[in-house]
Formats: sequence, C-alpha cells, structure tokens
Amino acid sequence: MYDAPRPDRAAYQLNPLRVRRAALKVAFVLVTGGLVLAVIAGLSGAGLGGTITQVALEAAWWIMLARCLRSEEEELDPSRPWWQATYRPTASFAITAYFAFGVAFATINFIPVAAYLPMDDVLGFVVRQVVNVVLGLFYLHSAVRLKIRELRRRADGAGR
Repeated sequence: MYDAPRPDRAAYQLNPLRVRRAALKVAFVLVTGGLVLAVIAGLSGAGLGGTITQVALEAAWWIMLARCLRSEEEELDPSRPWWQATYRPTASFAITAYFAFGVAFATINFIPVAAYLPMDDVLGFVVRQVVNVVLGLFYLHSAVRLKIRELRRRADGAGR
C-alpha cells in the first residue's frame, strides 16, 4: 500500500478552520456574516419558527467565530478548551459588553410596544434575548477564566 509522506505537523499551518491573520479574520467575518444575514433575511416574516431559526443561526455564527478566529500568538493545535471564546480576556469582556448593551437597548425599546404586537413576535423577542444573554454569559465566563489564568501566570512568574 502506498503511504504518502506527511508534512511536519509544526510546519503545516494551513487549516481553514483556524484564522489568524487580521485581514483574513475581517474577510471571514464579512463572508460568513453575510451568508448568515442572507439566510436570516429569507426567513423574515416566517413567524415564531422563523425567528427561532434565525436566533439559532446567529448563535451558531457566534460560536463558530469563537472556535475559528485565533490570535496570531495562539497555536493552531490543540483546540481551545470548551470555555475559551477568545485568546485574551479583554476581547471576551468587549464582546460581553456588546451583548449586554444589545440586550439592554433592545429591551428598553421593545417594552413600550410589546402590548401592541402579536404573541409570536413577543415570544420571538424573548427567545432572542434569552439566547443573547446566554451568549453574553459564555463570553463573560471566558473572560473571567482567562483573567484568572493570566493573573496566576503573573504570580507564578513573579515568585521566581
């Protein structure tokens, strides 16, 4: 049986699901985000089922970004731990703030009109907000654990 030579694992850095360079990250976010928005636009007006599908696609997109986008200092392998959304705690805190402000502003703007909307729209809004809170908590959890890990590394380095 023919066995083709395999490249050295350390030298082989081409992995389409691990994006490290800034320009490629921007392109990745724009292309995948555009595809998700196109599908979501096609589902608009599809009732509660369409809203739930839209929210699921958005959540999957955020999780995919957390798994695929890497820092230039970060190794491609092994995979990140399940809880690690970003490489640095500051990025996770920033994304947490994005979700927190989004949930707060959407809720403030939705409450005055909620009584005049059909129940499907209200339930869709609640589902969207719950998922955004869960995603925000995921990024907050990542930020806190990354910050703790960073502080421990500093303490270990300072004690030597």
